[in-house]
Amino acid sequence: MSRYYVLICRCDDDAQPDQLTELDRIEVPTPDARSLQKETALDHLEALTLAKGQEVMRHLLVRQWEHVDAQLAESHRELFSPLPGEGGRPSDDQGGQPAGDPVSASPGARTPPRRRARDAGK
Repeated sequence: MSRYYVLICRCDDDAQPDQLTELDRIEVPTPDARSLQKETALDHLEALTLAKGQEVMRHLLVRQWEHVDAQLAESHRELFSPLPGEGGRPSDDQGGQPAGDPVSASPGARTPPRRRARDAGK
């Protein structure tokens, strides 16, 4: 029995259009003609094809978005990449925090409450 597949491929070199990278292989089911009614066979095949076509388009959209997202991320990295020789944490004179862990007050060390003036004489 033969089968049908829809392939989503990528061509990375226009000079070699036959050299493709297969991204997705989507099998298209072939119903048995004996299971179809003559009056509705074409309608049934059309419905199956449209449903599978929607699946193929979803796969294609995902692959296209992955490509566009990678390009956008690369452009963003280029905009904000550090200059050569600059990298890492800024030093104290550049307005950054000093190296090391910041000192924090322990949870039990609280400032004692102020005494009001009338309580001071007691």
